[in-house]
Amino acid sequence: MKANGLFDSYTHSCEMKSDSTGYRCEDHLDKIVVVYYADNEKTRINSVTVGAPPEDTERAAAIAAVAALSLNAKYLSLPAESPTAVKIFRSLQVEIQKKMERVFVSGGSDIDMTKETMFMYLLNNNKDMALVRVTPFKDQ
Repeated sequence: MKANGLFDSYTHSCEMKSDSTGYRCEDHLDKIVVVYYADNEKTRINSVTVGAPPEDTERAAAIAAVAALSLNAKYLSLPAESPTAVKIFRSLQVEIQKKMERVFVSGGSDIDMTKETMFMYLLNNNKDMALVRVTPFKDQ
């Protein structure tokens, strides 16, 4: 996950949840936190949560957009650098960023859905980080 030059600090950890209901990994990319879950070490990830303080919502939104678009077969069929793919990515990133920033202002939460994905936006318990949870629909 670490991309050279994009993040100054990076840590990664994975563990079976204490109640044995799944496998949880956590990456810290500077001030951005990415948490993802799967049933075990070898199965497909079943949700990704990205959290960031107000000054890092743009980069966090980009990570969440990548997670969401990785579930979209039509998007994946486009060449990565095509103008259409870039436009779709940027549009989704901007929308996610707006909603993350809105939860800082409102203190509330929000939900969005696409054909493939559900997005849930909220604040963490300390109210210093906006979270977006990207969850694929089960039939994917």
